[in-house]
Amino acid sequence: MSTGALGGTLRHLRDLFGDGTAVGLGDGQLLARFAGSGDQAAFEALVARHGPMVLATCRAVLKHEHDVEDAFQATFLVLARKARSVRVGDALGGWLHRVAYRAAVQLSADLKRRRHCESQAAMTTLHANETRSEPDVAPIVHEELDRLPEKLRLPLVLCDLEGLTYEQAAIRLRWTEPTLRHRLLEARRRLRGRLARRGVTAGAMGAVMAASAAGARAAVPPALVRATVAAAAGGTASLSVAVLAGRLARGLLMGRVGRAAAGLLVVAVMASAGTVAFVALGGQQPDGAMKVKHPAAAAKKHKPPAEIPASAETVEVRGRVVDPKGRPVAGASVRMYRRVGDDQPDSSTKSGPDGRFTLRVRLLPIQAMLRRPGAMFPRVVATAPGSGYGPGWISSVPEPGAPEEATLQLAEPGPPIEGRIIDLEGRPVAGARVKVDRIWLPRDSRLADWLARAAELGSTGPWDGLAPMPADLLDAVTTGPDGRFRLEGLGADRLAQLIVSAPAIATAQLWAANVDGATVHAVNLQPIASSRSRTTYYSRRFEYAAVPSRPIEGTIVDRDSGRPIAGLKIEGMVYEKQSSIPAPGVEAATDEKGHYRLIGLPDASSYRLFIHAGGGRPYPAASFVVRGGSPRPDPVRFDMTLKRGVIVRGRLTDKSTGQPVAGMITPFAFLDNPQAAAFPGHDDANETFAPIDDDGRFEVVVLPGPGILACYASAGLYRRGAGARSIRAPIEPIGNSQGAFRTMPSLCLIDNYHVLAAIDFAPGVESVTRDIQVEPGGTVTLHVEDPDGRPLAGTTARGVSDVDSTFDVPQESSTVVIHALDPADPRRVVIRHEGRKLIGGSFFKGDETGERTIRLRPWGVVTGRLVDDDDRPMVGVHLRSMGGFGPQAPAEQAMLPGAGGEDGLAIGRDGRFRIEGLVPGLKYGARVFGPSQKRLGVAFRELVVAPGQVKDLGDVQLKPFGRGQ
Repeated sequence: MSTGALGGTLRHLRDLFGDGTAVGLGDGQLLARFAGSGDQAAFEALVARHGPMVLATCRAVLKHEHDVEDAFQATFLVLARKARSVRVGDALGGWLHRVAYRAAVQLSADLKRRRHCESQAAMTTLHANETRSEPDVAPIVHEELDRLPEKLRLPLVLCDLEGLTYEQAAIRLRWTEPTLRHRLLEARRRLRGRLARRGVTAGAMGAVMAASAAGARAAVPPALVRATVAAAAGGTASLSVAVLAGRLARGLLMGRVGRAAAGLLVVAVMASAGTVAFVALGGQQPDGAMKVKHPAAAAKKHKPPAEIPASAETVEVRGRVVDPKGRPVAGASVRMYRRVGDDQPDSSTKSGPDGRFTLRVRLLPIQAMLRRPGAMFPRVVATAPGSGYGPGWISSVPEPGAPEEATLQLAEPGPPIEGRIIDLEGRPVAGARVKVDRIWLPRDSRLADWLARAAELGSTGPWDGLAPMPADLLDAVTTGPDGRFRLEGLGADRLAQLIVSAPAIATAQLWAANVDGATVHAVNLQPIASSRSRTTYYSRRFEYAAVPSRPIEGTIVDRDSGRPIAGLKIEGMVYEKQSSIPAPGVEAATDEKGHYRLIGLPDASSYRLFIHAGGGRPYPAASFVVRGGSPRPDPVRFDMTLKRGVIVRGRLTDKSTGQPVAGMITPFAFLDNPQAAAFPGHDDANETFAPIDDDGRFEVVVLPGPGILACYASAGLYRRGAGARSIRAPIEPIGNSQGAFRTMPSLCLIDNYHVLAAIDFAPGVESVTRDIQVEPGGTVTLHVEDPDGRPLAGTTARGVSDVDSTFDVPQESSTVVIHALDPADPRRVVIRHEGRKLIGGSFFKGDETGERTIRLRPWGVVTGRLVDDDDRPMVGVHLRSMGGFGPQAPAEQAMLPGAGGEDGLAIGRDGRFRIEGLVPGLKYGARVFGPSQKRLGVAFRELVVAPGQVKDLGDVQLKPFGRGQ
């Protein structure tokens, strides 16, 4: 910005800047001058230096220039008020970007609240009925930029938004230039990957960053600069600016995200990598998780369990079904589900006259290896239709062959849910289908208490405090001529997740509790869409006004031949900037003429369609954004063309034994694949997870040209990332991992797969055969002893295979076998005996072989109380482990027990914590997070305990995060 453009007071800039920004006064010195003596010229220099970037950031979120200027002024007013406490050295641009973005988000939320009346806020949260503007990716880019770790966010802001050279940015951050370049590259890749998962292409991201950088080079209006500097120096500001700055300065957004703004601060709903690992393992999801399913609108009948292959290992699961008083129930349906959210049971049977049952269960390879009841049989459910009792379930059963039996107790009868579906004109909707998609029940309290807490404090959804039961337990019902329906058989104190559908209305997901009381409109702390700030939980008698459906129809043909493509599956959703999850219950299929008609979506300005081929059809997955147009009763017309890919068939086998290996396979194409442009919609598609059956056979469709086939083996016995180093393509570093390849439709994360194979098929090839092998890796046998040197059985072990290091595997004997060791993936093994409170650990570099002895010692304990700056207990927070995981973790670090996942370790209302099971001699650290995963600070670093020691930290005040934390 030129000196003249800013008016007369900028004549001091030459003295302040010296010969240039890089060698003159830095941000820290200018801010210190202003804080110490009120030097207006110093503050004006900061506005001159960073004002264009702040203005461009506000414009990315807000659309009206008056609002942009309010957010701009509020940002610098906060800087003026916090001048004495801001500790960012010479990298003030990163701090200002964060404040500017959150100021714009807060102001946007305030404006939305004023535009929407309370009646609109109380509507259901599945579909918004307002007219939507065209998708704008700029706010998403800045949002994801704001969520990056500081060591990645700062170089992006300084180099890509403020236009500093590598040398200038490195000087401001006090890094070496190679470090700056490395972190900037990693930040760009990380940002690109996050945006790709939200439907933002690399090109769109580049355009937004370029526009922001161009804005950061433009001049700030002189009048705005003068008004901002005058307000910062003690002058007057408009009421709206003063209020906004006050809220920001008090930490409403910077420390504890306000609930009103939380409607715009979006939390990712599903991480592709986590979904991959869970689906492939066939294991049990954490209690906080829910797998989203999308049942068809038409009624489904229970399919008979698949015939068990003769080669598969099977076991018998025995138990009995009883009523709430413990009496046997005959004729009850008993079903076993491998995963929470499965639509169909893996096996089923009926209870006999004495209530007893026997299930013949096929074990997955990982289950056969682990022999862990909870992993082998994650959900066994019993229902007794017509009895009045509700479904009962258990999360695990006794080990096969154990003398005891599993007992499934049916639930006490509960009142029915009675509802009425009407249209927006109050007329009943007859013939609407109402399906119970999931049943939720309280874990440790009454459902009424959970609803009251949600009404008072808000909620992230039913998974926040409720436990899910599998789907398809109750038959769907249909509304009568008066639009009424009645659901029975839920049991007492249950929350029903309902899917309501009919040809003329938009398919809706509703939540209804079979308890009496008022409807609850809870603040949604982790909303899927920025346009929704509340979730409605209906009581057992309610009325729902459905919005009209806007059909989407068209024809899908082959790009080269023009022939229609039959049998394609189409799913859809109202376009959401940050989501690629199809709407529940909204799907269609193409007929023999290639025609489809998708019903169940409301009127909107834009939609997203997902195309899946399957069934031997040679078309890769695709996704398209469809413009809705002006509201009218006619369907939205959208025709598509798909290009044939290459069908790859093959077999996955163990490299050492030649035996088949089950799992899943995902195809990727490199971003520079010259054939990709001929496949419309593929770069925006969701990843494909094709199954590999028990005989190791697979079939998957890939793009011609260079790409990757990535396989995940469900046995848990193999090295991760085998073959990656032989692929002739750059590997991008990503945190403590083996890195990733730049591919579409998403990044190919090496750690997510056991083997990666390069492919490069010529255009026109129809099908090929490609066999792939997984590598077992190294094996070590551990002999476990107690403190007196005697063999110790009955322990649990973490790190025994390539499975997640938080996964405990019971050990019946004192011998523990460690599988899949790999020098590229060092691993810590932790063995503990719960009853005797003994623990021990061993770090494996990955090249070890043979046998070892490990002697357990009394474990350590750490206690304390988290308090704020006023010594009040911190509530609503959780601890997460600092370090101790990933292949690059130092050998002396360990993961904090119970605090390794995203949910971490919850802290009680008194702020106290007690963490048991620490390995003596290792280093532990804990980070503290608040609602919506807000980073609050560090509780402790490099904590070490002695054998049997209980270390009390007393009252713990949080320390700031360091770089990279």
